Amino acid sequence: MPFNKRDGHQSVSSELEELAAAFALETLEIDEGDAYRDHLRACPVCRGLLGEFQTVVNILPVALDVTPTRSELKDLILAEAMADFESEFTGPLVELLKAEPKFGRRDWIMP
Repeated sequence: MPFNKRDGHQSVSSELEELAAAFALETLEIDEGDAYRDHLRACPVCRGLLGEFQTVVNILPVALDVTPTRSELKDLILAEAMADFESEFTGPLVELLKAEPKFGRRDWIMP
């Protein structure tokens, strides 16, 4: 939708909402973004609409869970598995399994 500085709106349409959302998310083509930016100077309806979408865009990073990296995911899974293991099992065998090896293979096979 081409814009010029004299465009005005009496009400908000779905097309205007889509444009404001796309502008807030910075997904408009360069020429569309430039035209929309020019239009905003003269249109209080679109400025208000953009303000609402910009508020949502600003909180998205905080509201969404960040996907862990592959390494972080591995660490999280192993930590959770160990916590489950420790909560289910106790005793000398568990302590032995959790302990760091103190000898080489030959040392514990043949004393």
